[in-house]
Amino acid sequence: MVYYCLGGQKFVRELQGGESFGIQNSLNMYLGLKEHTLIDSLLVIWPSGIRDSYYHLDVDRPYLIEENGCCTSHRDINPNLDIVQCKGEESKLQCSSGLTQWIWNTSETTEAINIKHPGIYFYKAKDSNHCLVQSKSIGLILDPIETPRLSNNYEKLICDGVYLPLSVIGYKHIKWWNGDTNIVQKIDQSGIYFATVQGLCQEFNTDTLHLTKIDPLTTPKVQVDTLFGPGKALLKGDREELNWYENESDQTPLFVGKNFESPELKASRQYWVEGFTSNPYQGIHGGMLKPVFESGAYHASFLNPEMFFNAYQDFILDSVTVFTDRAGVRIIELRDGNKKVLLSSKQDLVIGKNQIFLGFSVPQSKGLYSISTNEDNNKTALGTSSPRLERSNIGFYYPFFIQDKCRILTSSVSDAYYYAFFDWVIRPLDEICTSDRIAVPVVVNPVNNDDLKHQTNNIRVQQNKGRTYHFMSFWSYESSSNSGRPRTHII
Repeated sequence: MVYYCLGGQKFVRELQGGESFGIQNSLNMYLGLKEHTLIDSLLVIWPSGIRDSYYHLDVDRPYLIEENGCCTSHRDINPNLDIVQCKGEESKLQCSSGLTQWIWNTSETTEAINIKHPGIYFYKAKDSNHCLVQSKSIGLILDPIETPRLSNNYEKLICDGVYLPLSVIGYKHIKWWNGDTNIVQKIDQSGIYFATVQGLCQEFNTDTLHLTKIDPLTTPKVQVDTLFGPGKALLKGDREELNWYENESDQTPLFVGKNFESPELKASRQYWVEGFTSNPYQGIHGGMLKPVFESGAYHASFLNPEMFFNAYQDFILDSVTVFTDRAGVRIIELRDGNKKVLLSSKQDLVIGKNQIFLGFSVPQSKGLYSISTNEDNNKTALGTSSPRLERSNIGFYYPFFIQDKCRILTSSVSDAYYYAFFDWVIRPLDEICTSDRIAVPVVVNPVNNDDLKHQTNNIRVQQNKGRTYHFMSFWSYESSSNSGRPRTHII
């Protein structure tokens, strides 16, 4: 029986052993300490009736307690970290000082030993009070298998003019695919990239980067506008994928689209425009491919299970595949760790296999996400809480990793079941590439209507930042809603 006091409160733990109490697998006892950093006192009552007391014990460490007053904590081994070495090498382990009667788990009885075989090592000894002490354990790893990783791997898209730095994390002795030995490579062309590194005991190949360079975008062609008097300018582009900006250095566009109409202008000014493309990544498959089960494909009708997962990077959950014997509508829900519905998708399923498009944008998060179905809809459409979707109860184990982007962790019921959502297809967010950003002038000429009666069509040349724009203009009168102001149309 063990009594211990924390902050004036008394706690009790009991450890029993022997045949009458069944199999005893451990003589370890764990004490809950909450936020306390010191044990006020510890009283041990042995089966013999002997009572041993100890005071002011530090927390977060194991103690070895013997009857008749011995209480010791773990002693160090020198070195005190796991050892990694190559075949044929030896390492020396040394006991803590001030001890006697050493015995290692190798049966050696010296203060120091030499080791060369992989395994776990520790010792027991007597301290100056003739109390038994036990050391911490260290491991010896021989000829370790290393898995060097590139700083960028799997698939990567880059825009024209962008250089991608490539290195091998944690390694300095590197031989790249092209024979170069610099630590960092700057790459800007489509291709497959990899390296060989010198590990502790032998060479290893890295993983692979598949790099695709996006073709450069052409500069937008814009039909500009000149106003005679205050008014709104209409700037016409040559494509829908255009970003329009107030200033050259702005990050957020005023407008996205082919044609931009300005607010009311009273003076000449310029806007800025750039073209863009949205370049999607290929889908990445993960999770179980299809249901595998025994004793039935469906769970209880009162259950509406969830599948929990982590997002290590931003990604799009494009689709999942479900299997059912009941046609009808299901509402698929993406939820956060607090069960708040973030996104949902209504799907009309047919009997059998259904690959359903979701298009859920999943931001990187330290917390959990889950995917499930809307229970109220299930009750309306099917008459049960269950979505009537097949699940697995054999042929898998958690977790499922989808590259370095997603981890399918478990189900809301237990690790023994994989529910409903098979063959996940995810992809990174689209790579957005832009063209050069160019200036688009708007000229406001304050003139009277009477002046225009004597004007004829003309050709005007305007110079802007080293570029020459050739405009052929003709004048026409607007409707009365625009106060009869003439407008110049520029071609």
